[in-house]
Amino acid sequence: MVIKSCIDTELCDADYASSSITSSMYIRSKISCCKTDMCNSGPPEMPESETRESNGLKCPSCFSILTDDCEGLKTVSCRNEEDQCFYVGGRMKFGGSILMGAVRGCATSSTCDYNQGLLETDLESSGFKITQLECTEAMDEDATEDTTIYDGLVAEAGVVSA
Repeated sequence: MVIKSCIDTELCDADYASSSITSSMYIRSKISCCKTDMCNSGPPEMPESETRESNGLKCPSCFSILTDDCEGLKTVSCRNEEDQCFYVGGRMKFGGSILMGAVRGCATSSTCDYNQGLLETDLESSGFKITQLECTEAMDEDATEDTTIYDGLVAEAGVVSA
């Protein structure tokens, strides 16, 4: 998925972000910024593939496309620089429909910074609304503590109308 928009210049420093949802489902992203009219009209450059090594940390994991909420009843091993547990729920207006989704997993700190920055950015024009957002420190894989994260409404941005 490619998102092109105007954003706060502080988000331009994030550059690369990584998130693991399951052992085989992960997201890599790259943020590119420019400062002239229509400078983002070309195709984006994606980060090169990387070896994904477990780093000894874990987070609750879930993925939902039917609701903007999901419980992290399973865990996923964090990879490389991922040291945060993240949870994002949102809605996106697509054509005449509203698509919902939620995801939990491991993330780099830049993923959390970027998502927090999205809350402060006007996303109304793209029809995107973040309904839940949370980042916490990842746990040691040997930890036996409860891994459920509170499912409260944390933040909201943008407006979606049917």
